[in-house]
Parts: sequence; C-alpha cells; structure tokens
Amino acid sequence: MYSAAREMLYMPLSFEARYMAKEVIDVFGYRVGRAGTALLVSVVLPMVTPTAATYMWLAFCSSAAWSWSVVQLRAAALAEEAAQSARQRSLGSVPEGAPMLGDEEAGEGEGEAGDGSDGVDAVVSHSSPKRLQAQSV
Repeated sequence: MYSAAREMLYMPLSFEARYMAKEVIDVFGYRVGRAGTALLVSVVLPMVTPTAATYMWLAFCSSAAWSWSVVQLRAAALAEEAAQSARQRSLGSVPEGAPMLGDEEAGEGEGEAGDGSDGVDAVVSHSSPKRLQAQSV
C-alpha cells in the first residue's frame, strides 16, 4: 500500500522528471528520514523514559484505584442484596422474622420437613397468611 501511494505521487510528472525525482527521493529522502528519526528518538526518549519513582507512583495509583473499586462494588452488592431481601419480604413469600437464603441464622433442622437440611426448607415452607388463604380457596 505504501509503495502504491508513493507511485501515485509521481503520476503527474513526466518520465524524465519522475525518474530523477524517484532517485533523489529514494536515496536522499530515505537516508535523511532514517537519520532524523534516529535523532528524534535519541533526544525525546530520555525525556519520557519512566524512572523507578514513576513506576512507584503508577503502582500506588493503580492499587488505590483498585481498592476504591472493590469498596464501591461491595457496597453495591450489599445494597442489591438488601433490596432483593426487601422485595422478597414485600411479596409475602417470607415472613418478617424468617431467615433468608444465605443468612447465617438459617441453620439445620429449621424446615418443617425436619430432614436436617441446610435451612432451605425453613425459607421455602413459610408462607404468609394471605397466600395460604388464596391457596385454600
């Protein structure tokens, strides 16, 4: 693609002008371009090369950002869990005092089945009086 674009620049020139311009640009331009790039890199690179202190500050800022994001995500997760618990309680699927799934109070043997499960029966088997009336009708 580079050579095709470069050849298109020579199109408006005559054959002789094109021949001379290509030789001058290919030889002189190529070498001056490489020398200029080397000079630019050798002058600019030491100005922007990070030092040990730069790496230290970069690590500090990265760890601070990571810690902040962990705290924010934890707060959001706790808020979502509280909202989900409130939704379940407002729907009447779980009485006010009953433990929720994932609560530490949900111990063994609390279910009505009495099978010694992990407390899932306690959460699932409790129903609100309104729900029991609707089911019996």
